[in-house]
Amino acid sequence: MSRHPNLAGPVLEWSPTGVAFHDPTTGKTVTAESIQALGGVVQGRKHLLVALSRRTAFVKAVRLPALAKPELRQALRFSIPQHVPLEASETAYDTVPTADTDAEGRLTVIGAVRTTHLRNLLLELAAVGASAKAVFPSAFGAAAMAVEVGHPDCEVVQRTLEGLAIDVVRGGVTICARLIPDSGDLDLHSEIHRTCALVGGTPVYTIAAGGFDLAGAGRLVPTDTLDALSRHATPGFNLELPEVLEKRAKQAMQGRSRFALLLCLAALCLAVMVYLDHEDAKEERTRQQALINRDVQDAERARKDATAKLAALEKRQVVLDQAFDPAQPIGDVMAVVSSLAPPGLWLTGANFERGKPFILRGTAMTNAAVESFLAALAVESRFRDVKLLFANNGKIEETPVVQFSITMHIVGNLPVIERTKKTKGKTTPTTTASTAR
Repeated sequence: MSRHPNLAGPVLEWSPTGVAFHDPTTGKTVTAESIQALGGVVQGRKHLLVALSRRTAFVKAVRLPALAKPELRQALRFSIPQHVPLEASETAYDTVPTADTDAEGRLTVIGAVRTTHLRNLLLELAAVGASAKAVFPSAFGAAAMAVEVGHPDCEVVQRTLEGLAIDVVRGGVTICARLIPDSGDLDLHSEIHRTCALVGGTPVYTIAAGGFDLAGAGRLVPTDTLDALSRHATPGFNLELPEVLEKRAKQAMQGRSRFALLLCLAALCLAVMVYLDHEDAKEERTRQQALINRDVQDAERARKDATAKLAALEKRQVVLDQAFDPAQPIGDVMAVVSSLAPPGLWLTGANFERGKPFILRGTAMTNAAVESFLAALAVESRFRDVKLLFANNGKIEETPVVQFSITMHIVGNLPVIERTKKTKGKTTPTTTASTAR
């Protein structure tokens, strides 16, 4: 939230079905069915911190180019559906960079919400004369809790009205948020391990927040993440409607246009003064020089256009070569995957489509077999971005088993980026090949 560098104060957690308001001056949290039902608690309050509930907002950590936020937003404009289950035209999103960088880019956290939810929130606030200083996912409260306890790498577990929340914080930034049913027979420590596995790691330091009693936790904290947000709200993030961002960009463009116009007027005045001071012979020489400069610029533009067309054709050739001659045939991939399967683990299915991640399904006798298989795939140089989609405990007849699914990218094979193209008021999906590996 570059527009709001200092964030602290009352926090409103919002969802379409209910709200909670935490006032740090009293330390109390009030819940209601809607903002209007809170009455005078939020009436007329300006610059509230608004946290979107975990079922309302999405949090995803992905590798992205290390760009400035405006350029990164443009890069995500059409590819955002690859990271969150929303269409680009109905998504409001922002990003938070982390300090984790490698050859594939910087690990960046994407927070997103459906624009209809964000618009309804802002309308409810306006109806009671209130306004939001910043809007962000409620899961970011885990990062505030990490600041509170002094552990930038941790897992925060707490009970919410929507279920049990497990948030993973690394480097002081929430990179994964998961909500699970609050049932009595739940093996919560296994669920914490599974949540960390989604981001390729293991539990580091578990914090039980909001008075949640978790045996074996590194820290039991009586206050919840809303209370932590009221003191340590993370700067650098704010969810805004696309039309608000567009209006701001247009205003900036208009400002630059006015400045350019003033420069043009100043240059014109100077040219008139120079024109009046010069003799006819000098005027002719200036005119001839201008013609030469224009010819040079035309030639330079023609050269740049030709160079750009050549570069585009070369990129298209590379894509075509990869599309018709994949680096790793499916037979080789299945042979390698099968050889890495440990005893007590069977592969039951695989999805292999050109341009899409490779998905494996299987059954194992133990969780350890799944973890061993996942670790073996992660260090295999033929694959990258190996992730565990799910691992569910079950029974076949009376035998306990673990059914799992793993996704990965096959190194050297062609990925595809889904984009959308607007034509005459309609949004049409298109498929563009990328040469990224």
